[in-house]
Amino acid sequence: GLGSVGGGGCAHNHTRRAVYLSSFIAQRSGQQALVTWEVSYRADRTRFHVWRQDADGSRRHISEDPVSGGTSFEFVDPEPPYSEVSYWLQQIDGDGSEHWHGPATLNAAELPRTTAITRISPNPFNPRTTVFFSVNKPQRVEICIYDLVGRRVTTLVNQKYDPGDYAVEWLGDDAQGLAMPSNTYIVRLLTDDRVASRKALLVR
Repeated sequence: GLGSVGGGGCAHNHTRRAVYLSSFIAQRSGQQALVTWEVSYRADRTRFHVWRQDADGSRRHISEDPVSGGTSFEFVDPEPPYSEVSYWLQQIDGDGSEHWHGPATLNAAELPRTTAITRISPNPFNPRTTVFFSVNKPQRVEICIYDLVGRRVTTLVNQKYDPGDYAVEWLGDDAQGLAMPSNTYIVRLLTDDRVASRKALLVR
């Protein structure tokens, strides 16, 4: 979803031109959020910091380095919440004056419909593969590897997750870190109310 600028440009004085914000947008791009903005003219001494305001109203500084230079800017938030959040720009001009712009609203993401293993890739694999899984509500998720006679080889995850899409790597080893032989293995996902399994083929 798109958000738009909700707050104005900056005051100017008689000795310099003002840097006006002409657009400020946040939109989801896969698992990430892309925050973009444009200013009225190039001002190399103006720096921008990106802040994210979560659902509880608290703002957190998320840009490690200030963004500057040019007239068009973009910042990638690698792991935004699935809920609706807002972004704010802190503008610091060359004379030290500060201005705030925003909010640019990032719409809530569409949550996964089920808790499941979505894919295993690569498969067949050697020596490692990644198990991708989705979680549709806050819950504890356990993902284990079993051999074909039902013996547990190792546990990949056993913890509580918020809704979202996740990935965990299996190195083709057992719980002691010893390499397993070529074979078909069962990757099992277990929650309080669901069990799902997929096969993974290890070829050494």
